[in-house]
Amino acid sequence: MFNKLKKVFGSDKRTQQPRGARVPITALSGIQFSLNDSRYPKIDFEVVNLSENGIGLCNAPVIKVPPAGSTFKGAIILPDAKCPTELKVIYASATNIGCAFVNKSPELQTRIQQLFQLEISAMNLLEVPADQLKTEDDGKPRLFRGRNNCELLLVEQEQTLVRFRLVFFGNYIAGGTGLTTKCGFMGNKDAPVRIVSSLSPEVLRSAARFLSHIPQLNEAQRSFLQQAIAQLEH
Repeated sequence: MFNKLKKVFGSDKRTQQPRGARVPITALSGIQFSLNDSRYPKIDFEVVNLSENGIGLCNAPVIKVPPAGSTFKGAIILPDAKCPTELKVIYASATNIGCAFVNKSPELQTRIQQLFQLEISAMNLLEVPADQLKTEDDGKPRLFRGRNNCELLLVEQEQTLVRFRLVFFGNYIAGGTGLTTKCGFMGNKDAPVRIVSSLSPEVLRSAARFLSHIPQLNEAQRSFLQQAIAQLEH
């Protein structure tokens, strides 16, 4: 029977364009689409989905549901950049608008790839077994390592965080209780770290976002680390 049906209807061999990797909306805080089109009022949409190929918007009550195939212009506001772009509506409802990028710029392509790389690297950190770590005089060490030379060292004393060292994508930040937060760049064997007076605001925002996506951290640890990094903003 199945073979007869295949002869009548034909086999379903639809070719689909591969989708870019998606990150849950909870991992994309701080991203919006700012509508800037004379046919519509100016409004900032919340983003409910994002990939390298397109974007999903939470429809605003003041916007009529746009027909599939229509386009509108604006800018995607990312944590570290604002990228002008044009969107083509693929589907739309009263609550969501799914769009594809039209003539996506190389800058936007790179920014989205970097966004995924940073956050996925943080989520994929693995803890090194305690018996493989050297002892520390000021507390019990915990070390998390991942790809792209990313790692986080925590030194705790009676479940209180006293010192940390964060390395991500070649950047270095270290500090602790009663310590001045230091920053720099990873070097070579002769000079493992090159200390500098400050890091760019973009790198500091990336560090805070990286920390916010490490699942092994509790809220107290995360808050401590982000406050230490905030010292570098002044």
